[in-house]
Amino acid sequence: QLLGNQDHIKAEIEKLKQTYDSQQQKLEEKMIAMGKELQEAKTAIRDTRHKLAEQSAVLLASQSQLQEVEAENSRLQLRLKELNEEYRSRLAQYVRDVADYMDSKPSNRAGPGKAPAVHAAMKRFVDSMLEEIRASYRAREEQLAGAARGYRKRMKSLVKKHENLLIAYSMQREQIRSLGSSDMDSGPAELHFAVTDPELLTNTTQELNRLRESKAKLEMQLRDLQK
Repeated sequence: QLLGNQDHIKAEIEKLKQTYDSQQQKLEEKMIAMGKELQEAKTAIRDTRHKLAEQSAVLLASQSQLQEVEAENSRLQLRLKELNEEYRSRLAQYVRDVADYMDSKPSNRAGPGKAPAVHAAMKRFVDSMLEEIRASYRAREEQLAGAARGYRKRMKSLVKKHENLLIAYSMQREQIRSLGSSDMDSGPAELHFAVTDPELLTNTTQELNRLRESKAKLEMQLRDLQK
């Protein structure tokens, strides 16, 4: 009877040992799998951070390009103002030249027979001066108009590219936030990089900026609650 009990105890111990070994193996396999997942998560975080940094750099470069084109537009506006002032100045000079020309022609002293010739000469002088002013103004106006068209086309392309970059940047931020790590910096809010110049905004971009502003406020409130 005693030997039978010992055999039974040995069998139970062996059974427990096998169960323990099996559970230990499963635990080790689970730990290895978790370690692998953790390493993959760290790699994903590192890659996402790298992509976010790249997106931030590209957005900053895009902002710089937009500012350069805006400055170019300001120069065009200034040049147009200068052209208008120059046109007025030349017209004023033209009036003075006509007055000087009239003063230099003694039409009254030359007798009535000379008057038609004097008037014809004056008309040619006036027509020539006006045509010169018009031609000069047209040439410069066309030059500025061409530059303005190029500016608008370039600006439209840059704004579209910038909006696409903002969307990609937003997706990267959301990917980082979805990882749930509180110590990870997801970068500045999209509003920080948004185009705000009223002349460049369409109805769609204005609405997007309002949504970005609301989102930025909600993110700040969420951070305050998590402190």
